[in-house]
Amino acid sequence: NMNINYFENVENIQVQQGTVNSTQSIVVNNESTQNIRDVLERLKDNLGEIEGLEDREKEILNDDITKAERELDREDCKPSIVASCLESIKTVLLGAAGNVAANGYIQELQPLISSLLGG
Repeated sequence: NMNINYFENVENIQVQQGTVNSTQSIVVNNESTQNIRDVLERLKDNLGEIEGLEDREKEILNDDITKAERELDREDCKPSIVASCLESIKTVLLGAAGNVAANGYIQELQPLISSLLGG
C-alpha cells in the first residue's frame, strides 16, 4: 500500500496502480512550448528591470532559464524538468513580489507549469 497526499490543487496527474510494464507520457505541444519560450525570453531580456533581486538570484534565474530552454530544444523533452525550472524561477521571483514586473511573470508562469504537468 502507498498513500499519496496532496496539499495543493492537483489536476490531471498521471497515476498507475496495479499495472505491469506500463508507461505514461505527457506531450508538450508547439503552442505551449512557444508560450514558455516567449515568457523565458522576455524574462531574460528584462531581468535588470526587476528590482529587489540580488546578483545571486539573477544568476539562479539565468541558470534556470538556460536549463529550461535547453530542455525544450531536446527531441525527448521532459516536461517535468521544464516545470521544475519554471517553479524555481517562480520561487525566486516571489522574493521580489513587491515588484510589478515580478508579479506579472509569476502570474504567467503558473498556467504554464500546470500545462506541463498535465493540468
